Amino acid sequence: MTASETSRGERAPLLASSDEGMRASSSGGGWGRFALGAGTLGVIAACAALATTPASTDVGLKTLSIGLSLPRDTRGGALHHASTRPVAGGALEEPKLVLSSSVFDDEDAALGSHSGRASEEDDSERDRQFLVPTTVIDALTEKMNGKTSKHSYVGSIAKKSSSHRGVLATPVYVVAMEKSENDARRTAELLERLVRFHGADAVRDLVHITPGVDVTAWPKKIELAEYALKSVLSVRSEKQMAGLPWIETYASRGKDGRLRDPNARRFPLSHHIGCLFAHMHDWQMSFDARYENTVIFEADAIDPSLLGMELSGVQTVVDHAPEDYDLIFLTARKPEGKLAKTFKDPLGNELKMYHLTDLNEEAGLSSYIVSSRFFKKMRRYIVDHGADMVDAWLSAKLCVKPAFDAKGKFVAWEENGGGEYRYLSCYSVKQDGFRSVVSDDFPKT
Repeated sequence: MTASETSRGERAPLLASSDEGMRASSSGGGWGRFALGAGTLGVIAACAALATTPASTDVGLKTLSIGLSLPRDTRGGALHHASTRPVAGGALEEPKLVLSSSVFDDEDAALGSHSGRASEEDDSERDRQFLVPTTVIDALTEKMNGKTSKHSYVGSIAKKSSSHRGVLATPVYVVAMEKSENDARRTAELLERLVRFHGADAVRDLVHITPGVDVTAWPKKIELAEYALKSVLSVRSEKQMAGLPWIETYASRGKDGRLRDPNARRFPLSHHIGCLFAHMHDWQMSFDARYENTVIFEADAIDPSLLGMELSGVQTVVDHAPEDYDLIFLTARKPEGKLAKTFKDPLGNELKMYHLTDLNEEAGLSSYIVSSRFFKKMRRYIVDHGADMVDAWLSAKLCVKPAFDAKGKFVAWEENGGGEYRYLSCYSVKQDGFRSVVSDDFPKT
């Protein structure tokens, strides 16, 4: 089957219902990437083609059931390991002590190691089900190539450099809420920007659209939360989990599987709990896939109020990441801490990396990069102490507060509480003068 034939075959069900899309995905053949369902991905494809086919797009948005459906068959081919390269060497001078990840190395077997979990499932290829379907890539490239039907696109970075240095080579997860047309539109525009800079092949091979978590719908899609809690469930009973902050939301459900706490069912708390579980889901999935580095975006990541640097520099940040890093924020933030590095992305944009050590009240987790060490630290903390509102928990607590002893044991959050070590080694990247530019149709946050 040629590329154009594959495109025609995959595009046909975009105007069908989600169930029809699921039946197509289960039939085998060339439908592996369409297994996410005709819903959100169909809307993303429709939005991606908006500039060239507005009439058919309108039909698609009216006809599609807008939802991200989990596939019935998650098996796939060999897993892409394009980002197993080590990050740049050279640990930076620490203004405050930070825990070494070696403290956590001996806990792999006990806390959800690669070799097992209570159910003995192998989740190393779980993320393949979330790869961006060819249907969406085709819709983007058709729009970007104008009137031609060519389903390929060389990004601006590769056009500028024959070495392709700086082209995306790191797995990317984009969290999009189920049944959200706004998230579908945001994701379509984010994907288009990634294709423009890094090319269609990189986005096809490395970018995944992962489902958000709606706790008000439980027990529907409860399996997302269960996977997010995989490491906790391997060593804690549900009774024990009921004593862990935020994690108890899952453990304290009623017999019908729904949330008991009426406050947890209402916005904004329901949003914050779902956000936590969605990010934990992707942390676990990155760990299971054995990625050294993973980029995580929320669907609204390129909103002008949220993004701190152009997406042309994402791989460059990974390539310049200090060897001791756990987490790098790409969000728009005030410069904080010590200037660690200055470097340029392939298009000449100057990027400044700051070692995040100053106390702050920053919120938002719409774009960031994590190392494999990040997960080891986070699972230990969650198993022992539970969680918190995920963005402020990371930025304002675990990244900056010296609240732990040398063995990673929590002491106190309060100043002068006896702790000496920061839990995570965190950085942030800023591009001076940058403001993200989006279309007039981009749903603002």
